[in-house]
Amino acid sequence: MGLEVFKVSIIGAGKIAEEHIRAFRSLNGVSVNGIFSRTKSKALRLAQRYDIAVVANDIQDLYVRTSADLVVVAVTIDASKEIIELCWQYDWSVLTEKPLGLNYTEALSLSQKAASLNKDCFVAFNRRHYASVEWVRQQIGTQTGPLYISAFGQESLHEVCKEGFSEKILEHWMFANSIHIIDLILFFADSPVKAIHKLNRYSAGMGPGVVSAFIEFENGSTSIYQCNWDMQGPWGLSISARSNRWEIKPLETAYMQTNDNRAKIYMPEATIDVEFKPGFKRQAERAVYASKGHRKFEANLLDGLETMRIVDDIFLGN
Repeated sequence: MGLEVFKVSIIGAGKIAEEHIRAFRSLNGVSVNGIFSRTKSKALRLAQRYDIAVVANDIQDLYVRTSADLVVVAVTIDASKEIIELCWQYDWSVLTEKPLGLNYTEALSLSQKAASLNKDCFVAFNRRHYASVEWVRQQIGTQTGPLYISAFGQESLHEVCKEGFSEKILEHWMFANSIHIIDLILFFADSPVKAIHKLNRYSAGMGPGVVSAFIEFENGSTSIYQCNWDMQGPWGLSISARSNRWEIKPLETAYMQTNDNRAKIYMPEATIDVEFKPGFKRQAERAVYASKGHRKFEANLLDGLETMRIVDDIFLGN
């Protein structure tokens, strides 16, 4: 008797949905057997390309015809809250792209809905699954004492505008994209936020400028966050502990230095983040294991909500 196949369905038919399909299809014992998109022609295209058996007419149809164990929500940000809530009507695990809605208000409403239904979801913070991030996290696990994190992000709004996003999404772009670096700060600090001190403030409609904040954590760790808004700059993290420091820049690579040696110790080569969109294959593996009850997934609804709360505080708070 062969092993039972773990079934995955996809909601959405854009670039990110396709990357999820590629990642899940590469796993042993996993089948992507259904897809639904409001633009059916796009769903048909991906179904043909990746031999997906079911092209559904709606979410109920997708669930009934696939009996999927896990559904992946990869839709536009302004549709995500509604789609996640619809998915919670059925008995499958949910892996959703971030953010959890257009803004923190939508994310908070979603979490309240989840509490009333006794539901949860996995949140696809794929950068938590980068080989570089894992390598640094493993080494930090042997350290004692606080971390000092310097994080740099950037948003090229003039480039984003060319990609056809709606005005509604562009108005909340910090939740769509800046969320990545801020989530990594929280992931590494691994502690509740104690206080946020805004240094350079965001203002709606601002042109090129810097948004920055100093973040204190309850475990004594601290972080400086800087975002070049509508300006260029490489995303990156510098993390210092009492005996070592780590540099993750660009985010797919990392090295370590000890405090008594200038030599750089580089992470091992990670082909998994070259063959697939970085973080996606490892994320897919862990979503399958978590759905089966074999492990805890790296980010659930409360993690996603907290990250959105911090984004909201830094960019939009008083």
